[in-house]
Amino acid sequence: MRTHLAILAACFALGCSPNPTELLVVVESDLAVPAQLDEIVVVITHPDGVQTRESMAALGPAEPGLPRTLAMVHEGGPLGPYRVVVQGRLGGVTQVERAGELTFVAGEIRIWRVVLAGVCRGVACPDATCDGGACRAVAVGEAELEGYDPDVPRDGGFDAAAPMDAGVDASPEVDAGGDAGNVCPVDCVTGDCLCAGGCTCSMTCPSTGCAATCRGAGTSCRVDTSMGLGTTATCEGGASCTVDASGSSGFDMGCSGAGTRCDVDCSMSTGCTVRCGMGALCILNCASATGCEIRPCSGGVTTCPDGVEVCGSSCP
Repeated sequence: MRTHLAILAACFALGCSPNPTELLVVVESDLAVPAQLDEIVVVITHPDGVQTRESMAALGPAEPGLPRTLAMVHEGGPLGPYRVVVQGRLGGVTQVERAGELTFVAGEIRIWRVVLAGVCRGVACPDATCDGGACRAVAVGEAELEGYDPDVPRDGGFDAAAPMDAGVDASPEVDAGGDAGNVCPVDCVTGDCLCAGGCTCSMTCPSTGCAATCRGAGTSCRVDTSMGLGTTATCEGGASCTVDASGSSGFDMGCSGAGTRCDVDCSMSTGCTVRCGMGALCILNCASATGCEIRPCSGGVTTCPDGVEVCGSSCP
């Protein structure tokens, strides 16, 4: 897991099928970072009550801000309930906590939004959990899980951003059940890799020399090349790509074709270039980066707050 908690979905499915089964845990807070909150910890327990995995994210001036997103991918076994405990910590001490028992919705991507609220600090809820300052049941109903809109930009948190080295997601012991939908296995460790044909793929590139390609309408890719060197990526033909290139050096990406969308995090990087072709939408985070730009961009680049550049649309 990356320290900045860009949680990327695991890709251990056996092949492509129409719909992924996935849960996105989106964490927000009204507590001040880092004065009141400097870390988020997510603990997920399998329905068997024994197998547990933990993911952590640092918060602070050099880290992406809230919200953070953790992706859980259903790979086999029961749909739930999975017990998910989200803790907001300061100096290693839990300040506020929210727990939920979640069940995957077969063939759908759903979102569980968690607000670590200051009004829940010090509130004890035996056999329950604090939500908005009051105790409530831990069970989270299907109606409380939002639908997923692929056209809405993802945050740079436990995603950019991102699913982080998948921690929970990548674990066959913890990840949820059944058919993993259209999440396709892609191995970028050996060099070049391709995701096409309407699949949803997660790619983790090595530290040096990786080339990732995402192609075709309905194809969705999440690429983690943070801290990489000389990595390239291509997103084309109506694909949707979310790339974590934070802290990288010499990253180059081509984004082209009508309906293609590229959401790239190059914060704290050196020499990051996104080439945005006609018809594509490109969003680039250049916060604390050197030599970071969208080039070229037909119609001109729009400079947005917080180091974000946009080509093909207004500011997000």
